Amino acid sequence: MSVRHFSTSKASFIFKLGSTLNNIKPEPFKVVQVTKPVGLFTKPEIFPLAQLNNHKSPSKTSEFWAEFKSLFNKEKREAKRLELEEEMRKGGLYDMHTYRVTKGKVFLSPISYFKESKSLYFPNLVVTNLKNETSQLGDVFKNKVTVLKIHSTQEGFDITKEYFNIKNSTENYLTESGYQILNQEFDNVQIAELNLVENGLKGLISKLSLGHLRKIIPDSRHDSYFSAKRSLLPMRLREDIFLRNLYTGYVYVVDQEGKIRWLGCGKPTEKDHEMLWKAVKGVSAE
Repeated sequence: MSVRHFSTSKASFIFKLGSTLNNIKPEPFKVVQVTKPVGLFTKPEIFPLAQLNNHKSPSKTSEFWAEFKSLFNKEKREAKRLELEEEMRKGGLYDMHTYRVTKGKVFLSPISYFKESKSLYFPNLVVTNLKNETSQLGDVFKNKVTVLKIHSTQEGFDITKEYFNIKNSTENYLTESGYQILNQEFDNVQIAELNLVENGLKGLISKLSLGHLRKIIPDSRHDSYFSAKRSLLPMRLREDIFLRNLYTGYVYVVDQEGKIRWLGCGKPTEKDHEMLWKAVKGVSAE
């Protein structure tokens, strides 16, 4: 390699590095009002049951070779670079800082639920419930109107509980007795919970905590408390559904077509609570 060629390559590398560092500088976070439908424009594919039952997580070896081969594909390499830039720009420390500044209220909920004809779709994910049964969200949504509670941290798990307080009562729909009340009030509404877990050590810790979860989650909701790998919901999809911060918690009203009809996050205001259950009542009556 000539000195001149080496210098050119070095300059190119430094330029790309500088460009990447500029790209990962986080922008000041803005809490926005949700005024229009969020989600995917195209209905996600539902996997055939046989394919789902035969679903196996790729081995570490196959994951390595797939990653290695992608290094030689220019388009995949560029897409991966952009994805990594986005993850670094809005990574864990940024999420933690934003959570503290906003107290988990990373957006303001819509003032009314979206019309079915205008609503967009929630992504389909392969999930596992507390009975260790594998399914997919697309099939879960088909059953009933779903109030979907999503979290990735203990803070997120706790902060959205008040959305489920029963009006004029000390009960909460997330308890065993509260869930019975929900079933009496709505025969076509269910509560589902989704825990987005990391790979690696944190994923292992999450698996070890399943026994504890089975104790604190009522038996009647074991089949609708799900876990899924966070990697199945990359940044671009999280942006589409306004799941922009992994420290806080979220609540979505999803109809039987898998469309997002309303959404909230963080600790609910009195108006948020009122609007959630107004949305549930309205969508379930359609």
